[in-house]
Amino acid sequence: MSGGHLESRRWLAGAVLALVAAGSVALVVKIADRSVSVRKWTSGGRKLPAVELADSEGTIRNSDLLGKETAIIVYSTRCDHCLGEIAAARRVAGEFAPGIQFLFASVDTGPAPAPDAPGQRFCSGGEKLLEALHLGSVPVLLLVDDRGAISYLHEGEMDAGAQRFRLERFLRASHGGSL
Repeated sequence: MSGGHLESRRWLAGAVLALVAAGSVALVVKIADRSVSVRKWTSGGRKLPAVELADSEGTIRNSDLLGKETAIIVYSTRCDHCLGEIAAARRVAGEFAPGIQFLFASVDTGPAPAPDAPGQRFCSGGEKLLEALHLGSVPVLLLVDDRGAISYLHEGEMDAGAQRFRLERFLRASHGGSL
């Protein structure tokens, strides 16, 4: 490896560490000649924007989320990555219930899957949430604490193992380090 290339890698590693230390990471990953945008951040208490979501039970407001840890997955019914993320979340939802409620917020009008476990709600209005957060792509995973603050945001595809890790860490942190 040439000295210039090694120096570039060191600079990039230092830049990523600085962003992580600041609580925000933005990356563009090149995979098989496709650029995939991935944005992650922890908000340090940024409140979830006041956006109303709707499902067959009625309107879901921010006040409805208070007192509960909530995972919100914003998706499109036409996005294969989104449908994979939903399937992964549904598999682990039962393990985290009743500790975390799951909201699946669609950005389009395609048919929503039926909830298959308590604590799962499929709703519309995901596009309003993306707009309020200034995000432009799906899927998005938001972890919202019991006070309505965003603890974590991941924009882009996330594999099932990483999703499970993030949910476990979120639940553990919200219960003082123990489950």
